[in-house]
Amino acid sequence: MSRFEETETALTDRLRALKMKPDMTVNLFDIGVPMNAAGFSQDEILAVSPRSSRTRSSISFRETGFGC
Repeated sequence: MSRFEETETALTDRLRALKMKPDMTVNLFDIGVPMNAAGFSQDEILAVSPRSSRTRSSISFRETGFGC
């Protein structure tokens, strides 16, 4: 599995853990901090989110930034 695929899977799992639904807004801090702790960088997470067909389904992301 590529690093992109690992990140995509982790992001999808995180969105499920947050019980995200279409048309909901998520604070990237709620995604970034746990994923960063799991070893994913901000660049990896942001590279996946706009391109991923699994995460793109009507979920809008509000960028607020988080530390890496």
